Amino acid sequence: LSPASHLKWDGINGKNGQITWLDLSGRGLRSNTFLPLEVTLLSPSLELFWVSENADLEGILPNYLDEFQSLVSLSVYKTSVSGSVPESIFSGCTKLNSIRLYKSKFEGTVSSQIGKLVDLKWLWIHENDFTGRVPTEVGKLVKLEGVTLHGNRFDPVIDIDENHRSGVVGLTNIVPPSLCSLKGGILKHLWTNCEEGALSPALSDEGEEDNTGGLVANEGIQACACCTRCFPRKNDGVVIVADK
Repeated sequence: LSPASHLKWDGINGKNGQITWLDLSGRGLRSNTFLPLEVTLLSPSLELFWVSENADLEGILPNYLDEFQSLVSLSVYKTSVSGSVPESIFSGCTKLNSIRLYKSKFEGTVSSQIGKLVDLKWLWIHENDFTGRVPTEVGKLVKLEGVTLHGNRFDPVIDIDENHRSGVVGLTNIVPPSLCSLKGGILKHLWTNCEEGALSPALSDEGEEDNTGGLVANEGIQACACCTRCFPRKNDGVVIVADK
């Protein structure tokens, strides 16, 4: 590649002959090993790395991503990428302000090392298969504006703040108090699962059950202990949302 040619390619941007933007979203990528090691040649300058909306892109996120120390935005949503998110991303890519991994096949726990991403604004990881507890260290990320957690298999937080317990049907809240506390700042979007027993089928204008599968919060019930919007739990088999 020469500086005179590659910066003119679709999905690529840069400056001074260096690639800073690599957008391979929706390109029909096919691989069972994510992307080749040679992509690390871009690590000194790459700020944006998007490979989203490639359903046949498989494999796991490689540890070599920690070499992308200038990376600001990572998008791997709507893919078949699986496995856990390497801790090395949280310790090496400390400039990240956007992580979008939703609607893929990620699993395992979210590392407490995520607390090192002090510039993170957007954490969209819904509709995967994450487990364990949402780490309390997320509460250190005071620049967060949006977090989506629903559609995973996170463990509930037992020590729900009493201010968030009143009027809640179940005790299945997955949001740690440290993250709840950020709602007093710039965090405007906190999406999670609705509490068990908080939803009922929506009714049509004629008072009959809506056949679209829609759900609404029961009257007088707080649908989630700490959220701005909640969704039916993963095993409910529906995707229609219910606003709090």
